Amino acid sequence: MLKLTARHFSNKPSRQLLYWLIASHLFAIGILLFIAIAWWAKIIFIIVVVIGFVWVLLKNGWINSDKFIAGIYIDSSRCWQLIYGDQKTVGITLLGESMVTPWLITLRYRSPDYRFSQTLTLFPDSMSEKEFRQLRVYLRMEA
Repeated sequence: MLKLTARHFSNKPSRQLLYWLIASHLFAIGILLFIAIAWWAKIIFIIVVVIGFVWVLLKNGWINSDKFIAGIYIDSSRCWQLIYGDQKTVGITLLGESMVTPWLITLRYRSPDYRFSQTLTLFPDSMSEKEFRQLRVYLRMEA
């Protein structure tokens, strides 16, 4: 088995993720406009979609937030940590549902801060090309 060295991966807000978020939320609002329900229900659902959009922007660093995941740290004993925008680190456990492709990484993990599992979505523009490739290799070695 290969010995891993400690490695830090920086994370920045992804334009590709932003475009997908805008498109999907606009699509949801568009669908709501054409559904035959009361106008007040449409307004409530649109407000919920907008609040969800703002929450995702906060989580992914497009709006200044201490809860933005600014980096990932893997030590030599394969312990994973997330580094938040306020430089707080939290140890995580990777779950088997993580997905790795050449154009997208979705990390499914469990954190002691949250009761349920969480997801971190990374596109190639979230970090340097070299870091993205190395993270894909690290995740494939974990499988």
